[in-house]
Amino acid sequence: MLPPILQAIERLGFKAFDGGHAFNLNLIGIRSRQRDQAADLFDDWMSCTYRTEKNGRWVTRWWQCTTDPGKQALLKPELYNAKGTAIMARGQHRSAYTIGLHSNRYEALVQRGPKPIKYYRDANRDTVLDLDPAKLESGFIGANIHKAGADSSRISGVNSKGKAWTWSAGCQVLKRERDFNELMDLCHLQIDEHPTWQTFTYTLINEEDLWT
Repeated sequence: MLPPILQAIERLGFKAFDGGHAFNLNLIGIRSRQRDQAADLFDDWMSCTYRTEKNGRWVTRWWQCTTDPGKQALLKPELYNAKGTAIMARGQHRSAYTIGLHSNRYEALVQRGPKPIKYYRDANRDTVLDLDPAKLESGFIGANIHKAGADSSRISGVNSKGKAWTWSAGCQVLKRERDFNELMDLCHLQIDEHPTWQTFTYTLINEEDLWT
């Protein structure tokens, strides 16, 4: 029997990866239902569900993250893209990620395909996520899965010189560095176990999807 999180994914019409294979990773983001009331908090979750050996037991790891842009990116979208700040769309982004360098600095899951992601553009300068279907796009925009700091408390802010900064302008960002390192270790284990499986699928759902 599939674990509850994968049963939920299948119920929503998305693919759960299994086949009895070890380290056939299911990467899932869960966007908080408080998403419009808690800008700049790491109030979302990312999970990774997999078997530890062929037809073996299931394991699910959970890590705090953000699936949303930081407050500064939402209030000042022109700093990041003239069309607005990117917000990843709910859905299953098949084979959208591979291991590469984030900002040419460290290994992360980078959005280099071979398949694109779907996302919205939010340009109205408030902290409410603008998920207007008319603004849904598809493409390669560098919306990576990466880390924040050692244990970050905020997604964005303003430094002592008055310059805005953000961990996310569309990326999926893990709150704690040690959690991110665990995720990357698992990604490498998938490739070690299955050398031709060089891409990763990321499924983003809403918290309320778990209860419907």
